Amino acid sequence: MPSLRAILMSGMILSFGASPALAQQPGQQRPTREQLLRQIEQRFMARATNEMGLGAEQAEQLRSTAARFARERRGLEQADRDIKRGLQ
Repeated sequence: MPSLRAILMSGMILSFGASPALAQQPGQQRPTREQLLRQIEQRFMARATNEMGLGAEQAEQLRSTAARFARERRGLEQADRDIKRGLQ
């Protein structure tokens, strides 16, 4: 059985492919970064909840955990950018 981390990463990777297509439809205003991130999170949660057969409480725990890791990841990415900028 795949680990929760593997499922989370797979869902995030699969979700990223759909968002750029939405932003490229002619005649529509381009969504903001925040809107795209929210769409990715919603689609991921719906798919993960469905595929893993999660109940409402379990889905909320997964959402909370995914949000915590996203915050940590953003912090690490910012620190990485700062370090790279300092090396230039």
